[in-house]
Amino acid sequence: MCILCIHAGAFRHREGAMMEHRLVSCFVALFVAAVFGFASGGTETSSSGAGATGTQEAPMLAEMVEAGTLPPLEERLPEDAQVVKPVDSVGTYGGTLNIVDMQGFNDIHGLVKHGLFALAQDFGTADHSWYDNMAAGKIVPDIAKDGVFSNGFRTFTLHLRKGMKWSDGVPVTADDYLFWWEDIVLNEEVTADVPSVYRPGGELMKVSKVDDFALEFDFAKPNRFFTYYLCVTAVQQTRIRPKHYLEQFHIKYNENAQKLATDNGFDNWYEYFQNRGGSLAGNEYVQNPDLPTIFPWKTVEYRPELWIAERNPYYWKVDTDGNQLPYFDKIVAELSENAEVLLAKVLAGRVDYSAAALQFTEIPILKDTEKNGDFTTYLWDMPMGAMPSILINQSFPVEIDPYLRGLFKDVRFRQALSVAINRDEANKVAYFGVSYPAQAGALPGSRFSKPAFLESYAQYDTNLANELLDNIGLPWDSNRKFRLRQDNGEPLTVIIEDVDVGVIRGYSKIRPLLKEYWEAVGVRTILKELEVSLWVKRFFAGQVHISMWGIDSIDDFNFQILGPWFIPGTSYGGSTWHAHAWHQWVSSGGEQGEEPPAEVMRMRELWLQMQDTTDEAEITRLGKEIFRIQSEQLFVLGVVGSMKQPIALKNNIKNFPADGVWANNTSLMDYGWSFQWYFE
Repeated sequence: MCILCIHAGAFRHREGAMMEHRLVSCFVALFVAAVFGFASGGTETSSSGAGATGTQEAPMLAEMVEAGTLPPLEERLPEDAQVVKPVDSVGTYGGTLNIVDMQGFNDIHGLVKHGLFALAQDFGTADHSWYDNMAAGKIVPDIAKDGVFSNGFRTFTLHLRKGMKWSDGVPVTADDYLFWWEDIVLNEEVTADVPSVYRPGGELMKVSKVDDFALEFDFAKPNRFFTYYLCVTAVQQTRIRPKHYLEQFHIKYNENAQKLATDNGFDNWYEYFQNRGGSLAGNEYVQNPDLPTIFPWKTVEYRPELWIAERNPYYWKVDTDGNQLPYFDKIVAELSENAEVLLAKVLAGRVDYSAAALQFTEIPILKDTEKNGDFTTYLWDMPMGAMPSILINQSFPVEIDPYLRGLFKDVRFRQALSVAINRDEANKVAYFGVSYPAQAGALPGSRFSKPAFLESYAQYDTNLANELLDNIGLPWDSNRKFRLRQDNGEPLTVIIEDVDVGVIRGYSKIRPLLKEYWEAVGVRTILKELEVSLWVKRFFAGQVHISMWGIDSIDDFNFQILGPWFIPGTSYGGSTWHAHAWHQWVSSGGEQGEEPPAEVMRMRELWLQMQDTTDEAEITRLGKEIFRIQSEQLFVLGVVGSMKQPIALKNNIKNFPADGVWANNTSLMDYGWSFQWYFE
């Protein structure tokens, strides 16, 4: 699921406010991935092109230097600028990239954000693809200069790039990282729930400053995946913030912070602080033009319907000829929640790039319109464990409907609904027959997968569905139209509640099919499409019967690190989407929510064991056992497997990688390296 939840607003991080905000962001956006490439005992990773210096800059910046309003290039770049090998060729400067995006900013984040580390990409050789790098676990420094593990993966030393500057020219130092850690993550008013990735072994990691450009991290247990968590794609957090700007809004540094917040319409200082850029995720760079950045473009104007960004004159990457990146002068994004309007602009050729606003079901019309619109439709892989996943609420509150709660928790009921689905037909109707029928689980060919797991209760068998429902004790009414509840004799009714945003928009053809399939075996099914905030409130109240999403972060490497959505308390995601009360229980140490059943806790224990071993055979065994339990218990149902994501790109844009992976666990377009695209 969201997938990649990109946390984008300014809410106090509490069970209600924080989790509600995360889920809203999840639906208006999408989340997560990359991999690690470090060894213990002092193995180091360092930047490409050590000691590189820039020799050329964009004409618009050269004019500013000439006018005396901007320092020379050599004073703006770090001592060790990162050298980027272009996909095809060294580009040329200039131009404005025009895009359209949903108001959750998925494409903006993918085009702009960076992490301290990143998934390695070698565009120069055909045999090094995204999948190769993900499988091999290759991570390289990005914002960071390098890093080294020691003490058996219990200590990690991080080095920043000396001379790197924020977009306002202020140096980037270790104090900026410590500010994020101490004054955002560890401040309970700003962040009440510290993510589990910072508590390996159940103990909070320790962060200390070595010098102005180095930090040391100490862990209670070996933490070999830590560099993964420092990628922008992991939990969608930019972990370094401009202290010199944000401290004016923080009560620790400014005793008048509360008055400042009140004067600007906020009840509490921490709400205004988050709004200005002090939230855990740090996505406020989109809406706040005053917030200094280290990304390739900086916001200069934001309105709900428009985002404009200009090149960052202090950006710290250069191409192989020493030209400071990025090549584009500006990005202009038209923002809307009306996906049809955005699609129309793409088809009319008015957009240079669009992806997040497009759905798989729109590929035929995109292909038909390419010539007239002067664009090409690229199809990136979407490695999903289920499209969609059907989420039957496993922690439905007993006080709302004890009978329905018992039914949802009865594995026979979940099995019956699963075999009532005609997956072959659904694949043809909703996905043009290009996917494959599958139960929710690991990808085919995965080290953790078996054919039996993907086939488990995935056959179309209405006889079996009826037999299971009969065995539960659900009789038909006199007209044999619907089955009846045992407690009150009323027709058994379930409700599929969803919202029409993000990835869920692609499931619109699945919902009526589910209604048809389930009512054919007597389960009355109501379809409801809700406004996002209402859905979120109902979700956290436990009132949602059934909803849908996808299952991503399911490739072999990321599964080990993040864990799937159907296991509560794993690193990935802000909840367990089919049982929020389970997530509450695990996250609170049993103080809130509902204790998950033994099979779920067994899957969690198996996943935790995967974190602690380097024995590859044991990792495979543990992963297979997790998916065996899921295939039998069907905590989450699947319909079909992986899909393709359409990306529309104008034909005059160069250095775009034609093949890639579109998923939350690759931060969508993050690894398209937009900073080296250019207009021919």
